[in-house]
Amino acid sequence: MRIPAGLELFVDTNIFLYSITIHLKYGKLCGNFFDRIKAGELKGRISVLILNELIHKLIIGEVSEEKGIKPFQAIRYIKKNPRILSSLKVFEVMEDVESNYNLTIVGVKREHFALARKMMQEYHLLSNDALHLAVMKKENITDIVTYDSDFEKVKGIRIWKP
Repeated sequence: MRIPAGLELFVDTNIFLYSITIHLKYGKLCGNFFDRIKAGELKGRISVLILNELIHKLIIGEVSEEKGIKPFQAIRYIKKNPRILSSLKVFEVMEDVESNYNLTIVGVKREHFALARKMMQEYHLLSNDALHLAVMKKENITDIVTYDSDFEKVKGIRIWKP
């Protein structure tokens, strides 16, 4: 189902990843979704945690691809060769996301973490997903755009898939 215009939506990291990496199945759909946010048709909200997850995953992906290593080997490679961080394209991509995607970016506070701990136990979520939900709750956002099925067990939110 098409996401109705005017909705305020929390955008999960996987939506960015699929769009930026031009995922075979979801890349174009996610790109079109971001076009709607950029045009002001939808209101996109994220936290700084989303940006942190995104840059981390993009760095791992870029280093893995550039060096021909497995993603799990990339962190060790970066720690042994930290200067590689100076020349990655990912920083330009992140600048574009922060500056040109028409997103509202909210911070994460101590009160979010306290709520996230409870949500981890209640909904059996990992910490980052629970923290996303806590931010959503504190920001009064009930809609999330994600392909992460873990959110399906959470009551009181609507899940949208581009």
